[in-house]
Amino acid sequence: MTNFIKSLTGLLLVLLIGFGLYYITIRKDTQELLKPRETITETNFKTVLEEVESLGKLELVKYNFKDVVEHTQKNGYSSVLDSKVLLIVAGEAVGCMDLTRIKNENITEVGDSVYVHLPAPELCYSRIDLQKSKVYDSESLPFIQDDNLVGEAFAKAEKQIEKAALESGILIQTQAMAKTMLKPLLENLTKKTVILTFEPISTSEKTNPESQTNVQEKNILNTPTTIQSKNLDKK
Repeated sequence: MTNFIKSLTGLLLVLLIGFGLYYITIRKDTQELLKPRETITETNFKTVLEEVESLGKLELVKYNFKDVVEHTQKNGYSSVLDSKVLLIVAGEAVGCMDLTRIKNENITEVGDSVYVHLPAPELCYSRIDLQKSKVYDSESLPFIQDDNLVGEAFAKAEKQIEKAALESGILIQTQAMAKTMLKPLLENLTKKTVILTFEPISTSEKTNPESQTNVQEKNILNTPTTIQSKNLDKK
């Protein structure tokens, strides 16, 4: 009987020690779990270089635009169901010249003069600056999503920027700037008189003669196709 009591007492002592160790461990893990941690943001990237492209386009002129565009999607049943969106758009267009098109045969040296035949200027790109543009107002039925309407409006505004840049003489200005920049540079390098000639600008991209006289003093958006007068003093 005495041995049984001793064995039972030893077993209970082992269980108590084990339970104590288990309690201490669980309590420590719980405290560690509830302890405040510093918030850390991790971002992983997997960037793959797909292509290396050689560029030789010299950007010479940039036009900055502001436009107010009202885009309407008319309903076939009633004008009450029409959806409208009003945008305030900021954009830019850049005129450039592709210098990679200049070949050896485009450069001729005659006595004290060097003749350089340059490619025609081109519209390098036109785009909308989304950070400076915004949706000022929209009108549509509550159950109709106007995301597509806004996208269509921005797409048409971008086309309008390209059209306005060409009509405002950006190619003529680009050609003039090429003369201003390249002629003294080439004369300084060759120590000769440099005569620059250009490929003709495409007739479809030429500007109106009126707009060539003084581009900076004209409003480059005086003939927009999507603008309607509207009071913007909305609260």
